Amino acid sequence: MKPHQFFYDSECPLCVRAVSLRMQSANADHVQPLSVQGNENLLLQHGITPQQAMRDLYAIGNDGMVLNGMPALRLIYSETLAWVRLSKLPILRQLSDWGYPHIARNRYKIPRWLLRRPDCESGTCYRK
Repeated sequence: MKPHQFFYDSECPLCVRAVSLRMQSANADHVQPLSVQGNENLLLQHGITPQQAMRDLYAIGNDGMVLNGMPALRLIYSETLAWVRLSKLPILRQLSDWGYPHIARNRYKIPRWLLRRPDCESGTCYRK
């Protein structure tokens, strides 16, 4: 089966850490992380501007469907993070859909010392 693709900001410590954790988890082969930086043409092929991809998480499901924001996060992380699975429940869905844009918009304000940057080769992290 073709993996879900998702675009992340490879200059964001929070984003890089999240991708690293996802790629070290079970079912890492179900997803393919792609840096926004350097994949502008691929983004545009799917109708996503680089500016949009820097503002929100975008994913392309293995069925070709484009998702962004919390729905994209649910697609990418629901197999590995319990809180993401729980965010599908009605009240938690509303809260997470409301909260995600605030976290995404402020991701660079999170102190670097809270998030150790994993070792990644050229901005791409692989399961060890």
